[in-house]
Amino acid sequence: MNSTSYDEKSEGEDKNRKRIFTESGIIHFPERLKQAMEKAGGLSNIQLAKRAEMSESVVRKYLKGDTYPTLDRVALLADACRCSVQWLATGEDNWSHDKKCVAQSDENEIVGSVGEFLAVISRMNEEDRGRLLNIIYTNGVASLLKLGDEQNIKLLQLPDSVKLGVLKLASAPDTAIRESLSALAENAHTASVANKKAV
Repeated sequence: MNSTSYDEKSEGEDKNRKRIFTESGIIHFPERLKQAMEKAGGLSNIQLAKRAEMSESVVRKYLKGDTYPTLDRVALLADACRCSVQWLATGEDNWSHDKKCVAQSDENEIVGSVGEFLAVISRMNEEDRGRLLNIIYTNGVASLLKLGDEQNIKLLQLPDSVKLGVLKLASAPDTAIRESLSALAENAHTASVANKKAV
C-alpha cells in the first residue's frame, strides 16, 4: 500500500501547478491586466469592474494574483480593456481586440477632435462652410494642413490686391515681371495707405 500524506501529495500538485502556470504565462496575468487597463485609457479598478460587470474586489484579487479568472471572465475583461482574449490570457497573439479595435483612449481622442472640428464648422456661415468643404473635396486635407505654415499664414494676411499681383507675377514671362512688380508695389502702397487711414 502506498501511503502518502496529504501534505506530500498537495506539495507535488502545487509544484506541477506552478510549472504549468509558468509555462503557459498565467503567472503574468496580473501584469498583463494592469497593462491592458493602462492601454485602455488608464482605467481604475472600479471603472474596469463596471465595464466588465464584476465587483471591484474581484478585479483587485486578479490584479494581486490572489485568484485567476475563468475563461468567460477573461473574455469580459478583454472586452472591457479592448484587447484580445488570447493576449490577456496567455500573453501571446497581438494586443488588439480582434485586430480591429483601437484603445479606448485613442478612440476618445478622435471623438474629441471631431467634436472640436464640428464646433468650428457650426460657427461658420453657410457660404464659408461650403467653400471649406469644396477645398477639402477638391484639394484634400493636405491643402488645409499647409495653411499651418507661418509663411503661408503671412501670405494669406496680405490684401487681396497684393495676392492677385503675386499670382500674376508667378505666371508672367520675364518682360512682364518688371511691369507687374511696379504695379504690385503701387497696389501695396495703396493698400498700406488705406489700412493706415482705417486705423
